[in-house]
Formats: sequence, C-alpha cells, structure tokens
Amino acid sequence: MNQNKIITISRQYGSGGREIGQALAEHYHIPFYDKNVAELSAAVTGFTTKVIENLEDSVPSILSYQYYGFLPQPMPLSDQVFFAQSEVIRKVADAGPCVIVGRCADYILRQHPHCLHFFIHAPLPQRIRRVMEREQCSEAEAEAHIKMTDRNRAAYHDFYAQGNWGKTENYHATLNSSLGIECCTKALISLIDLHEQQP
Repeated sequence: MNQNKIITISRQYGSGGREIGQALAEHYHIPFYDKNVAELSAAVTGFTTKVIENLEDSVPSILSYQYYGFLPQPMPLSDQVFFAQSEVIRKVADAGPCVIVGRCADYILRQHPHCLHFFIHAPLPQRIRRVMEREQCSEAEAEAHIKMTDRNRAAYHDFYAQGNWGKTENYHATLNSSLGIECCTKALISLIDLHEQQP
C-alpha cells in the first residue's frame, strides 16, 4: 500500500461502516482510528475523554460558550472539540497510512493528496436489526436511536463541513452494506488496490 494512503469512512448509524473500516485496517495492517480519536483529542484540550465523547456530533449553542479549554478566546465547547479532533486527524494522516471513521475526516482531509473517502449506508430495517442485536434493545428503541444519531451526524457534518452529509459527490464511492460486510470490504479493497496501480 502507498506509504501515504489514508482511508476515511463516513457511515449511517447501524450500517456496519465501523466494521468495514476495521476490516480494511486489518487487511492493510494499518492503524484504525475511531473512538481513540476522542482519547487523543482529550490530550490536546485538557478535557476528559468522556466530555469529548459527549460533545461529538454536537453543534454549538449560545449556552455552550466557555473561556476555558485549549483556546484563549471564548468559544463553544463543541467548536473546541471539533478543532482539537481536526488537529489530531491531520497529525495521524501525516504520520502515515490509516483508516479514520467519522468525525468529518472526509472534510478535514479534503485537500490531502493521498486520501480515499467512502460512505456506507444501508436500508433502515437492516440497520434496526443490527442495532437491536448489538445493543440488546427493542425495535422501537433501535429505530429511535438510529434516527436521532443520523440526524445529529448530519447536522454536525453540515455545520462544520459546509456540505450535505452522505452527498455522493463528497466521496470516492458509496456502498450499500446490505450486500454484506465482507462483500463491501472486498469491493473496497479491490477499488483501493486498483487505485494504487494507477500511475
């Protein structure tokens, strides 16, 4: 694999995008970044990992302005988290090949010369089943959580990335994971490898 190849995965909640990202990282033996971005961001901001996680996918509100954090001027906590995560994402991308899931990485690294950006989606019934199995919750709870999470992710991405979340032209490819996690992973591996062969 190209020494500078970076893969970003954006995904609907419950689509299996995280699992596909993990499988790609394992296949190429490269670092995988998802929840550990929050841990790295905590070191930058001085906030706890829990605070970072609670503020992820949040857009600013007038009540969230604070003078503390890693920036000297008053700024919403959600902005501070976004800028910290942006710094972390750029650093890990500059350090070498990796897979990064979510957190507007596709937008943050939009000008990086060695990035491939993918979006994973799936029909709602399939996502409900996956979330029910994973979280041991009812169908109604799974559907409500999916819709709330997708709504938050779309609002967060559109606010900070200045574009429509899931819009096809923002990605090199989008895949419907109803094809199967393994099938989608193999398809992306083929696409990545073919891209590598281009002069």
